[in-house]
Amino acid sequence: MMNKEVLEIEREELLGLTRIHKAIIEELDNNDNLVLKSAVTRRKKKVNELTKEVHAIEMAIKTTKASY
Repeated sequence: MMNKEVLEIEREELLGLTRIHKAIIEELDNNDNLVLKSAVTRRKKKVNELTKEVHAIEMAIKTTKASY
């Protein structure tokens, strides 16, 4: 498998994880429970981290395409 293919698979996995975290955030966000609010905050941070990773992978994919 080529580097580009591996990067694209990893990108899709990260996008899937992001969607899962966002769905959980939607379910928990309207709750007044402080523990659940804390969980929402942690998940929002995780979504931000995953989004940054996806952007980095997308840049790597573009660089890989440019080098062919």
